[in-house]
Amino acid sequence: MNRKNIVVAALVGGALLLGPGVALAQDAAPGKTGFRVSPVTVSVGDTVTASGRCVSPYNFLVNHPAGFRKVADDSTHHDGWKDVKVTYRVTGEAKPGTHQFMLVCEGKRLPAKVTVKAKAPVTKQAAPKQVAKVPIGAAETGAGPEDPASYTGLLAGAGALAVVGGGVWFAARRREHG
Repeated sequence: MNRKNIVVAALVGGALLLGPGVALAQDAAPGKTGFRVSPVTVSVGDTVTASGRCVSPYNFLVNHPAGFRKVADDSTHHDGWKDVKVTYRVTGEAKPGTHQFMLVCEGKRLPAKVTVKAKAPVTKQAAPKQVAKVPIGAAETGAGPEDPASYTGLLAGAGALAVVGGGVWFAARRREHG
């Protein structure tokens, strides 16, 4: 008997808990047609979501401005209306200023505006030095002469050293072989 009471209580409790959920899961009244975009201020690379409701048994169309690329369409279709949710990414082709999206639903045109911020200017920073202060008398390394003509002395010295070294080697060899 005790087990029967527990089962009945569980069934009644489940019905009470699930009843409102089932009622809320039914399609709500469609309301009226509306449209908006969010956020209303964006930069290149950001996403914009166009959302709203189209109360019509027919399909809808979202016209987007140049410089916006569709990345997702999570719109849902109900019996007699559609919940619109389309996401766009702002591309580098979007010019700074105000742009207009348009929801076309049952012959109505509903606009929504978004503003693209201008890109911040890119400033080039000089590379930091390896050391903050070069010691007095120390050579700054990492760079050769800036003028290619200054290599002439280096090449002439290397050539003279090669000639002298060759002469010494030849004389030593000659002495050895008599």
